[in-house]
Amino acid sequence: MQGRKLPNSFHRMFTGRRIWATGYRNGGKESVVATRHQANLRRHGGDDMIHLRRCVLSHLLHPHCPAPANPLLSLHRLLSSAAFPISPKSFVVEDYLVESCGLTRAQAAKVSGNVSHLKSPSKPDAVLAFLSGLGLSRSDIALAVASDPRLLCAKVDKTLDTRVSELSELGMSYSQIARLIPLARSNFRYKSLGPKMAFLLTVFGSFDSCLEVLKMNSSVLSINIEQVIKPNLVVLQQCEITITNLPFYAFMSRVMCRPTKHLEQAVVLANKFGLKQGTRMFSMAVVIFAILSQEKLTKRLQLFKKLGWSQDDLSLAVKNMPNILGMKEETLCRNMKFLMKDVGLEIPYIARRPALLLYSFERRLLPRHCLINVLKEHGLVKTSYDYFNIAMISNDKFMDKFVHPYVESVPGLGDAYASGCAGYGVHQLVLLSKDKRMS
Repeated sequence: MQGRKLPNSFHRMFTGRRIWATGYRNGGKESVVATRHQANLRRHGGDDMIHLRRCVLSHLLHPHCPAPANPLLSLHRLLSSAAFPISPKSFVVEDYLVESCGLTRAQAAKVSGNVSHLKSPSKPDAVLAFLSGLGLSRSDIALAVASDPRLLCAKVDKTLDTRVSELSELGMSYSQIARLIPLARSNFRYKSLGPKMAFLLTVFGSFDSCLEVLKMNSSVLSINIEQVIKPNLVVLQQCEITITNLPFYAFMSRVMCRPTKHLEQAVVLANKFGLKQGTRMFSMAVVIFAILSQEKLTKRLQLFKKLGWSQDDLSLAVKNMPNILGMKEETLCRNMKFLMKDVGLEIPYIARRPALLLYSFERRLLPRHCLINVLKEHGLVKTSYDYFNIAMISNDKFMDKFVHPYVESVPGLGDAYASGCAGYGVHQLVLLSKDKRMS
């Protein structure tokens, strides 16, 4: 949907003697013009204007009541009432970032160096008013400024208004542009944003899809389209990988930004593991292999071999669950140790059921294993259950089958299991087993 272009006069709100506020009502254009007399300006110097800016920003960024039907009329009344100038305090960038932009003190201290050259609130006030008028909330403005503090130095009419006009021509509404700004970071100040957003809209199909991509990896807006992104898309298309058909398409933003040679190596490795092109698992493998650096991927393959996996076992597991190669070393080693030592499983069994490696050790694998042991200690379960079947079923089904039927026979069983699943440890379940052995 095409958004209305903000009038240029609105953007000059804080930059001159004449203050314009232009709105639309009943399809017609109304203008409210507030003009300060030159005599007043000479008499009060800059104090009136600084006081005026602060009053307007306070109204825009810290509203105390619901917005009226026509906010521009309210703005006019505010401008008219700002008649009592006060002497401004000396301008301190870090304080301004906290008080006017909504940053935390720590954030302000971190980014203030980027705008330390600012000696007056004039330009940043104009930027904040522009962003607020576009529809950004205070938290959105804080996020945008924290990620790109030099946004406060941008020229409203020549930079920000131009970007809004370019994005509006792509069919983006003001509300969509407002959602884009905190994610675009410094890219919002560059004229390349429009062409890149036009390209991404074509690739991903919708604004919401593009937004998800940028949430995952905003650097996609900084990558050269012709030299990197387009060649990578060609490689993916040759492998029958269609971005918009993937449930994890947002991860594709990272794949698109990788060096093309690295992406080609990821395709070769997926073929080496015997994954069939055109399948979902092949697409997932290419994504994972492309995201991982060559060094990390090599270390992960070596780790599996160090843990006792044969090449056949590893190939079988990767075919069924390629993302096991993306696991952290600590997580992989801990889960393998638990499954083999405590549960008593062998590598070929795990290789055929690689999802076991991905389940949470603290919140799923260990609590369920301990609960089954409690039931066995109390003689309530005599059937030998396949551990994979115990681990894979949903929590509701597990509760219905192994917890609820035995809460009266084993007092405290439900609370002990819930505590384990919440990550508080399984010591309560262990105590239930010890109590039975001691009785």
